[in-house]
Amino acid sequence: MVAVAGNAWALGIGRLNVQSALGEALRADIELSSLTPEEESSLKVRVASPDVYRAQGVEYNPVLATAQVSIARRTDGRPYLRVTSDRAVQEPFVDVILEITWSSGRLVREFTLLLDPPQTRVAPPVMATAPVAPQVSAAPEPTPGTPMVAGIPIPPATTTPASAAPATPAPAIRPAARTAPAARGTVQASRPPAAARPSGPDEYKVRRGDTLYGIARQSQRAGVSLDQMLVALFRGNPSAFVGDNMNRLRAGAVLNVPSSDQAGAVTTAEAREVIRAQSADFDAYRRQLAGNVPTTGAADSTRQAKGKVTASVDDSKRAAAQTPDKLTLSQGQVKPGGTESRVSKETEKKAAESRVAELTKNVEDLKKVQEGAAKTAPAP
Repeated sequence: MVAVAGNAWALGIGRLNVQSALGEALRADIELSSLTPEEESSLKVRVASPDVYRAQGVEYNPVLATAQVSIARRTDGRPYLRVTSDRAVQEPFVDVILEITWSSGRLVREFTLLLDPPQTRVAPPVMATAPVAPQVSAAPEPTPGTPMVAGIPIPPATTTPASAAPATPAPAIRPAARTAPAARGTVQASRPPAAARPSGPDEYKVRRGDTLYGIARQSQRAGVSLDQMLVALFRGNPSAFVGDNMNRLRAGAVLNVPSSDQAGAVTTAEAREVIRAQSADFDAYRRQLAGNVPTTGAADSTRQAKGKVTASVDDSKRAAAQTPDKLTLSQGQVKPGGTESRVSKETEKKAAESRVAELTKNVEDLKKVQEGAAKTAPAP
């Protein structure tokens, strides 16, 4: 979605680079080009308000409430926009709408941020430290305040209640079999609820405002990563998504939640690739919607409406005004030819009325186009 006003092309907005990972405070850079000194002095950038998000049909992430946008320069002097937030991002996809104003224009741009989980950095140590009980029970492990920072270490966390397996043999033994050596020596009281989640399939009815990521996090099975659960939900419910895209979830759809085995059948690398591809498809879909906005059509329509109204109306008035002046001849001589003259004038009058009606309809249609363009434009 792109909305432009004024001399918008003097300022170039480049690509966005995400610097933070899932579960970390938001950090992203946006390239700037063709920024003049006077534009920089008057440049103001902010995240759009929730009302703008609602008007555009885009989900507003609460993390953006504390987001700050500032102008910075790289070591080589090139300017860029720095987007930061002091709150951790808990979802892999975040839509950001920026309102950019400067002395000679205004620009509204929408970006879709894809945040990679810190999986590649955390997963190898999990396997290496599994046989060593003291490391598993180290202080950094139980951090209930930031569950998604350890979004990928959840599998080893759910393996710790293996010593409690005699109490719940069916659900606990299956996930514990994946990393059984890590279970010896530690028992975390806060972990059994995660292991007690049923391993068989159940259902979830999608409510308005739900996201697939939130559903996957809520129904995550023991022994599988969040990415695996996300892709398993997507593949197991193809009819619940518009355009076969995991970001376009249908409200009211009933999802079959996969079991641990079904979710575990999706490899970590495969899940990551699917999420990246889905993000790219969704970004292309948004760009397509932005390209369909008639940004120049409204201006052209205004010019056409101004140029077609008054001329025809004046012609019809003149034609009507001339009619009584030509019917002042004596009846005896005009009767035969007068009939033809009347018919001719009636024909001209009908033609003029037809032109006026056609122009009036065109003006009404143009007004509707302008009203539609005004509704699709974001609030200033």
